[in-house]
Amino acid sequence: GCYVGSLQWYDVGRISLQVNKLGSIPVLSVHPGVEGQQVNVSCVSDGWSPKPSLIWRNREGRELKDQQGLFYSTDSQGLVTVSGWLLFSPSDSGWLSCTVSLSGGDSREGRVAPHTPGTDESVGWMAAFITLLVLSVSAISVVTVLFIRSRKT
Repeated sequence: GCYVGSLQWYDVGRISLQVNKLGSIPVLSVHPGVEGQQVNVSCVSDGWSPKPSLIWRNREGRELKDQQGLFYSTDSQGLVTVSGWLLFSPSDSGWLSCTVSLSGGDSREGRVAPHTPGTDESVGWMAAFITLLVLSVSAISVVTVLFIRSRKT
């Protein structure tokens, strides 16, 4: 409380002070989802005061609200950690953003470009390399056998 007084007058009042603290930049991670074409993207940010909001957006800036979870925890200093997850189809958008913000407008954003396991371009190159390797070994074997037979005759 607060007390103000003089010889002729006094008053008592309450003052409430709220300190806003901007938290960390959101850390995003991608894990294979339960359905073949989706991935599970998680977002974590800590050190916020007061409790922030978390919003997912696609590359076009459209807010994504379906199939998501959101959790809050408070540490011993009263600072809030927010974590969320979202099932996402990478074919819907090239990248995904997670924005954590206070009601006053201060915010932090993290982005990730998730991909579905098995759709990586390196998988195609790997298959082509293995096919070429098998064909080369087969061709060398045939040429070797023909060479040996021609020397015997």
